[in-house]
Amino acid sequence: METIYNSQSEVASHTEVPFDVRHSVMEQVKLSEQADVKQIGEQARSAILISKEHREQIQKLMGVNKYEQLRAYIAEQKRNQAKSLLPPHGPEMSIEELEKHDEKRQKEALTFIRELGINANQLKALGEQTRKRLADLIPPAPTEKGKPVILVLPDEVPADIRAGKTNPWTAVHPPYPGWAWSYNGWLSGFSFSPTLFLNQTTGLVGNSNYLSDSDASDADVGYIEYLASVGFWYQMPSTGLVEVWIEGQSGSSHHHLSLWDEWGWSDSSAYQRNYLTLKATGSSTSELRRSQMSWFYETGYTDGNWDNHYLTDGNIYWAHLFSDISFAAGSWVYVEVGMRNWNYCYANDVEVYSDVNFKWFIKSVWVESTGG
Repeated sequence: METIYNSQSEVASHTEVPFDVRHSVMEQVKLSEQADVKQIGEQARSAILISKEHREQIQKLMGVNKYEQLRAYIAEQKRNQAKSLLPPHGPEMSIEELEKHDEKRQKEALTFIRELGINANQLKALGEQTRKRLADLIPPAPTEKGKPVILVLPDEVPADIRAGKTNPWTAVHPPYPGWAWSYNGWLSGFSFSPTLFLNQTTGLVGNSNYLSDSDASDADVGYIEYLASVGFWYQMPSTGLVEVWIEGQSGSSHHHLSLWDEWGWSDSSAYQRNYLTLKATGSSTSELRRSQMSWFYETGYTDGNWDNHYLTDGNIYWAHLFSDISFAAGSWVYVEVGMRNWNYCYANDVEVYSDVNFKWFIKSVWVESTGG
């Protein structure tokens, strides 16, 4: 298991914001990131323990000797498969031939474990148990007063905002003076390939959060949160929470997933979520506030390919969010608005390729204090 973290940011300057205020915000931004890293580390330690217990249960079920024979058999079959699919033979095979090839490999694997005296159903049951235990580490989707916080359609946005009235609202448009990106997570067996989309001039925020595992073991897991945002300063007109309406134009919104059952007793799960986000920092730092814009999951499946696309590219969607702490009247608050892609995968001898690929253009941010 390895933890993974990287970030860069530029807290915007402002002619009216005092030096010590901006410096304090910069320090708090870093402290908040450190807290996130610590939380992810705690999740990783729990995942390590669950994976360790899973392997111990399998070895107890089989015995250490049979377990080692099984893993050696799987490694040998993977080498044989690489030889059989080597070009030019592999690329010339039809879909039907590939399906027969996979079916033959799985039947031979099931025959092998029967000859070892191993019950495939017991193996599957242990895999499902571990999958569910690891899924308990997944944070819940955001709620407010018991209701899910999700995208808002344009006709549900307050009429004064739709009409462009800037009293009492403050409307902020591109270009945005500040920016930030970060990714944070943990990997066991999986690899992570990040691609960032960020342009403060146009308000573009997004990324491709791609997890892959082409050589899965019996309890591989990956978890990555990938954030991109733009930022600006806002002076509180009254004491209260920071309230924002975010106008986002969908640039692209794809949930990609490919699963390949390797041996017939395999098990897997994949969860993907995309959020528009708010973070407000002044004398203290708000938690990251999230509005779930699109989501997708498959669990228990071991074969299939998905490219699910629930939003319409070019269309406008809104998010309505509040900071979870209040700020004093007259104080300067640094407001960061962006998006987060969240990707979680579990693989028990299943090849997994999971990509959350989203781009948003932040067309405008409407800001107000709840203090009136």
